Amino acid sequence: MEKLKKEGFDIEFDLVEGLSKEEAKKRYERADIAIDQILIGWYGLFSVEMMSLGKPVVCYVRKDLKKYAPNLPIVSSDKDTLATNLKILTKDKKLREKLGEEGKKFVFENHDSIKIAKKLIELYKSL
Repeated sequence: MEKLKKEGFDIEFDLVEGLSKEEAKKRYERADIAIDQILIGWYGLFSVEMMSLGKPVVCYVRKDLKKYAPNLPIVSSDKDTLATNLKILTKDKKLREKLGEEGKKFVFENHDSIKIAKKLIELYKSL
């Protein structure tokens, strides 16, 4: 973040941890871009929460795992590409909006509890 600031990017980094659920949600709603896990290689619950709020998400997604979610609207970034991808997102409001909308749609299609429950019931019945 300091590197981006030195390059003239007007950014504010807000590490959200140790807060009540209500206070954390307020901070999430104010965010323009969310950064999730950069080392693990797959997205987590935080990414799902941020996508459901219509926020573009930056998270490292391993190439060999992308086949499990081919329409995943996350900007995959590792420690080497994070700054570049944040520059792109910071400059391109339309891209942020597009990813935000795609993220909401992805969450509804892939993480809706009713849909998941129906799939589980079908799976259990097939056993």
